[in-house]
Amino acid sequence: MSARRALFLFLFALAVRLAYQAALSGWGGTNFDVDSAMYMGFAGNILENGQMGRADALGPHSERMPLYPYFLALIFYLTGGMNIGAAVTSQAIFDSLTVLAVAYLAAAIDRRWALPAGILAALWPNLIINAAYILSDTLFVGFFSWGLAACLWASRKPRPAAWLIASGVGFGLALLTRPVLMVFPVFLLPALAWFLKSTMPTDWPKAVRMAALPVIVMYAFVGPRMVDTYRHYGTPVVSTQVGWHAANYVYPCLRTAWTCGDLRALHAEIRTLHSARLAALPTEAAANPVIIDRLWRDIAIERISTLPLAQIAYGALAGATLNLFHTSISQLGYQFKLRRSSVLAGVMTPGATFSERIARLRHAATTEWFTLAWLAGLMVLGATRLIQLGGLVLGVRQKDMRGPILFLFFVALYFLFVNGPIGYARYRLPMEPTLIVLLVAGLAGSGLLDRIEGAVKRMRHAYGRILP
Repeated sequence: MSARRALFLFLFALAVRLAYQAALSGWGGTNFDVDSAMYMGFAGNILENGQMGRADALGPHSERMPLYPYFLALIFYLTGGMNIGAAVTSQAIFDSLTVLAVAYLAAAIDRRWALPAGILAALWPNLIINAAYILSDTLFVGFFSWGLAACLWASRKPRPAAWLIASGVGFGLALLTRPVLMVFPVFLLPALAWFLKSTMPTDWPKAVRMAALPVIVMYAFVGPRMVDTYRHYGTPVVSTQVGWHAANYVYPCLRTAWTCGDLRALHAEIRTLHSARLAALPTEAAANPVIIDRLWRDIAIERISTLPLAQIAYGALAGATLNLFHTSISQLGYQFKLRRSSVLAGVMTPGATFSERIARLRHAATTEWFTLAWLAGLMVLGATRLIQLGGLVLGVRQKDMRGPILFLFFVALYFLFVNGPIGYARYRLPMEPTLIVLLVAGLAGSGLLDRIEGAVKRMRHAYGRILP
């Protein structure tokens, strides 16, 4: 991809994101989701006392990963205060660089795919909407996308080691942003080794050694953090968020597929049980975040073990389905503070039958215009999934594309696995680069991409050098 096209994609993506954020601000919408205030607090602590936790904390903060709070703190330091506008503008710039990563990711499979993939990424609603939130996802997806792109380009280079090390840097920075990559190497090592073996003239031992490079580099980024938690809390851990997340979200969403049930009541019940167990511990142990998270994990395991295997499988399948089909239009409605209570009641009422949900959804469509927008978004999403399925089939059938397409597919499966029963468009963000590439592959396989390229060439001929 030429520098001119890369600059066009970056500026186009940035213009789209800044326009969206301007509209959000003018409408009186919100940049805050559930965890936003917590990240603002971390950034304030960093500016005030140089660490994420409170000044009187027993040791370093070990639950949330540090990179995003320090990113916010840097923005606030440079702008002289808690400037939300500056923060989301910086995220718009960062997300526009992610668009370039997606373009280069597609170009590693077919250079003709770079521009269409970049344009799709520039207009991808899930990326645009989440770049306007005070949340860590935009940084995570950016670092992860560049890591993925480096993996694919490594197979096209005579000396792949530098590219694989670069991919490890991307994955390491992503892990410092969100802990979801903690067990990623379990998937990455075999998938990457197979990809390198299938696309390069090498044997299995060398392919495994090369695949281990990004894994080693990735874990090197969290090594100091693990040493720190060992020194202060007696156990080397990457994050103490895992047990809490499993008890408060994984278990409820497995128990009650699709809706997760009455989360407020379940959270109160589980917190009461956790508090009782915590009160039985010595004071020092009760203040140890590793032990606190271990109690959460034990509760989660106990509760999940009481569920039938069929229910666990059904809950996980429901979560994966929601992960793929939860439309980001719902997030847009939340950001712009649109009236959307009827559609939520229609599809998210615990215990309702399928026919009851359809009846409520039909009623919602006649009482709130947002319901029609939500349904339109869902239909568009369903159509793109069909095209992406076609792109996957095309990639598997064509020998020169099989390696990179299947590698990206296995990476997407990892996130479906770790997200478990929790279906939410924001949780799908790390899968979006793969889904964009599969959409381009599907368009190419149908011949539509060639027709679009023909139209662009005619427009370029008519309008000169305006178009890239």
